[in-house]
Amino acid sequence: MKKLRYILALLVVVLALGSTPLKAQHYVGIRGGYGNANIRAYPKYVTSPVWDKWTGGISWKWFNEVQIFGCIGVDMEYQQRGFKRYYGNKTDSTLFYRRSVQTITMPFYWQPHLYFFKRTLRVYLTAGLNLQCNVGKSIVEYGTDRGGVTSTEEYVYDKLRDRRFGFGLAAGGGFGILMGRVELCIDARYYYGFSDLLTTRGKYSPNPVRTELDNLFINVGLYFRLGKGGIKAPPLNLNDPARKAAREADRHNFQDVKVINM
Repeated sequence: MKKLRYILALLVVVLALGSTPLKAQHYVGIRGGYGNANIRAYPKYVTSPVWDKWTGGISWKWFNEVQIFGCIGVDMEYQQRGFKRYYGNKTDSTLFYRRSVQTITMPFYWQPHLYFFKRTLRVYLTAGLNLQCNVGKSIVEYGTDRGGVTSTEEYVYDKLRDRRFGFGLAAGGGFGILMGRVELCIDARYYYGFSDLLTTRGKYSPNPVRTELDNLFINVGLYFRLGKGGIKAPPLNLNDPARKAAREADRHNFQDVKVINM
């Protein structure tokens, strides 16, 4: 929990940047999503995606003045992860073991984008590094596909067997609808785990060699731009009068340089 306090302190510092002279380029907001979870294990498990997973938290973004660069940002979300494992062949046996994992995730990402329809629509991609910390209670369920869940128990954490901290990648894309200082975003994001849920140390050496968790979420976010300034990035529209004037000035300056060199 001590490391979690450090993460929260870092987020407070990041949000405090909104008080700088560039605060018109800063957005803060909330976001949440729904999706599924799964595991990549070796030796390979017979698994099935687990739906009814959700994520939600707060977010900060900073926009560069170069339009296509987009923005950089960081989120802090409470996220549900987990997996569903079948014993034996799924077509022969419907007996399963399902485990849920409660996680605090912190993706640091880059979001290149383009504006459309007089800057009322923003289309973007997302790519970044995701940090994770497993917290709270983890629940284990046993059952069958035909009979449903037959028993439920709390998973007992063991520091020799289980990892609390991990990392991975976050990637996706979506669009934002701009309404003045407010932006409504809808996107899809895939969290690809690089760290194992279980260790192979000590008495738990028979654990699988790999136990990496993945998530796919469809998200909705609502953001508010700090400061009263508008979008600073110049439009990419080549017919824009301001861009035409700038190109004309550059052309004249280039001709003047050629005359001087002669």
